[in-house]
Amino acid sequence: MEDFVTRYRNASLLVAVLFVQFVLLGYQVKTGEDVRLVRVWTTALISPVEKLLGSGTGVFGSLWNEYVWLRGNRAENKTLQAANERLKLETQQLRRALARFSREEEILAYQQEILSETVLAQVTGVGSNPNAREVTVDKGRREGIKPGMAVITPDGVVGKVQAAHGSYSLVLLMNDADSGVGVLLKNSRARGVLKGTGRVECRLEYIDTEVEVAIGETVYTSGEDRVFPRGLPVGEVTRVGAVSDYQEIYVRPYAALNRLDEVLVVTAGLHENLPRFATPQPPEVMMPMPPGVPDAVSSNGLRDRIGTAPNNAASETAGGQPPFGEIPSLTEADRLLARYRALGAAQQHRYGEGDLQTPPPDFNLGLPSAATLRPPQGGQASSGTTSPPVSNQPQENRPEDTVESTGQGPGGGANGADRNP
Repeated sequence: MEDFVTRYRNASLLVAVLFVQFVLLGYQVKTGEDVRLVRVWTTALISPVEKLLGSGTGVFGSLWNEYVWLRGNRAENKTLQAANERLKLETQQLRRALARFSREEEILAYQQEILSETVLAQVTGVGSNPNAREVTVDKGRREGIKPGMAVITPDGVVGKVQAAHGSYSLVLLMNDADSGVGVLLKNSRARGVLKGTGRVECRLEYIDTEVEVAIGETVYTSGEDRVFPRGLPVGEVTRVGAVSDYQEIYVRPYAALNRLDEVLVVTAGLHENLPRFATPQPPEVMMPMPPGVPDAVSSNGLRDRIGTAPNNAASETAGGQPPFGEIPSLTEADRLLARYRALGAAQQHRYGEGDLQTPPPDFNLGLPSAATLRPPQGGQASSGTTSPPVSNQPQENRPEDTVESTGQGPGGGANGADRNP
């Protein structure tokens, strides 16, 4: 180093003098923003180094925070992931258990409701034959199950036990081609045999074409097959067609035969009565119309029972004016109803209260006879005068012209028939 300074002494001195001269010049000269030139130079030289150091610090800090500092969290993350997977599996198991408990609760409630003695069984598998509709349950001869016993669910009939072993049994489903169930229809009580088709729907046979079968009609067990107790729901009618002497009827079972979980095996069956289907009762209460709205039903007396109408209905039928404050009949049906009511009241007949042997009232009472309608002899009458009608009947046997004239009808009608034979 000393040799270099000694050798280049003059040049080194010149460089040093020039550097000091530039520094003094930069210190004395100012820019347009009143900033000394030496500061501008210093900033231009230091800024790149500062940026480089700043970026290096950011990279180093990120590396430290994202890798070195979190190096111990990797094991914790794996532990949390394993716990999360375990909780997911437990949640799924709890959901399945809850669903199973709900189904078992429903089946146990149904088991207490029916009269037959049953055993709760779990479906564990399906039959090995792909063409057969069979399932395997986890109850067998140890629980008292024998071949031929009925298998049901709260939804409907499932099938019957085909084979029973020590700890499991084989159940033949009702939609199997070799299966048959004695059933009857809800409305007509017509009896038939429900046979499996190997598919979802079953075929109901031996129902005459005279029997009226509706789509959606419920099918129940009849008990005549001596396998299923009477009164159990089986399914509903989906299709109806006529084939020769019998109808072609297809029934969809109520029980979900393709996704069975728990079933009831009937160990001691008891026949039950079919459920009664009550028809809806007619309304007995009717509110009045709102204020300002005319009520034609009330004004015409249609709420009254037929046969108990007052005499003003008869006077209106005869052509008189209705009482003050009432609205006259609006249609021919209203006038015809008022006439029938008046005829019933005149003959002391109360509609709907008589026996089957009670004769109906004479609805021809008060109508002119055929002889009365005959035109007068000797030509037509003039337009100014009206000739009385000529009748060949005796005076004492001639019916009265109107009901209102006497209030009571004669012994016979216009056709000569006795009113009360």
